[in-house]
Amino acid sequence: MTIPEDTFRKLVHGNTEIAWPPTGGGPATGGCAVYASADRTGRVREVWPEGCDNAGLQGPLQEIVKNWVLTPAVANGVPVQVEALMGFAFKTAVDNSHPLAELSNSEARKLATNVIEAVLATEATQHVTKFEVGITVDESGKLLGVHNSHNLSNEVFLAANKALSQWRFKPYSKDGKAQAFNANIVFELR
Repeated sequence: MTIPEDTFRKLVHGNTEIAWPPTGGGPATGGCAVYASADRTGRVREVWPEGCDNAGLQGPLQEIVKNWVLTPAVANGVPVQVEALMGFAFKTAVDNSHPLAELSNSEARKLATNVIEAVLATEATQHVTKFEVGITVDESGKLLGVHNSHNLSNEVFLAANKALSQWRFKPYSKDGKAQAFNANIVFELR
């Protein structure tokens, strides 16, 4: 059962304020969103990323929300599964002593092991032949977030996000150590 964000938050045991970790780059203030699902016992089972102004905060936010415990929701006397889309404002520090590596499109694509290209509806392709989106990938090669760094229309950004959510990456290594990275991925429509 989908419920309003404020109702979902009221079911959470304890504080729903987020202690935002410092990031290696990107905006220090902005917003993030997740879609969360809790089972009939109140345990959060899944948290899906829904976008973040600083992609490096999407993964930590998902992990924090995944650890929430809720009072079980009840409808007509029966415990029910609940889900909600939730938005969060963030304010954090940028730790410039550990900036994320910035990879080029070609460097990031060389690390990609499951590349799915973006597909746009016919109407969107009339004016768009090439576009870029930013990504953040963690040390293990897991995609942490996709960000609309080039102010694309919603339709174009969502097509890129859908494609990139299927990508997998080999870890990026510098000086023998796996590192997280940012990159701008370029899609060209043919």
